[in-house]
Amino acid sequence: MPEEQPGLSPEVKAAVCTDIGVITGACLLVGGWVIFILSLFGIEIGHGESDPADAAWKWKMYLGIALGFTLIGALAIWLRARRVIGLLRDGVDVPGTIFEIGSVAVQGMAHLKFRYEFEGREYRQQISVGKDLAESAAVGQAVTVRVDRNNPKRCMFREETIPQA
Repeated sequence: MPEEQPGLSPEVKAAVCTDIGVITGACLLVGGWVIFILSLFGIEIGHGESDPADAAWKWKMYLGIALGFTLIGALAIWLRARRVIGLLRDGVDVPGTIFEIGSVAVQGMAHLKFRYEFEGREYRQQISVGKDLAESAAVGQAVTVRVDRNNPKRCMFREETIPQA
């Protein structure tokens, strides 16, 4: 029997890679370096004609922007990934119920509202989901919610509990 390799499960990897905080951090990280590289080729974002004498200090400014974006982006990725991984590894699955499904908006997303109970208290949350998931879900449908034991308001909706059409 093959040994279990340490690391993240596919479920955890998928959750981290689709988390909006992780995606935002990655965009900041990459965006800062794109701006820097463009500036090296003389393409400046938001500026018209520039004086060639300014070129001596501008690459340093754009490098500073890239490094700043890198720091902020990496911090955002680390914090959000740590939060998602912690919730997936240490959270508790509890039953929940969908109580409202919003109409699908122009961008193909809909608000899905669900409730769950944890340690005798009811919580209500709302998430945005894609068109396919919104169309597959039904009001009153039972779902599974992963809840943070230490902060039950923090939860993750388990999308796989809704059968796709």
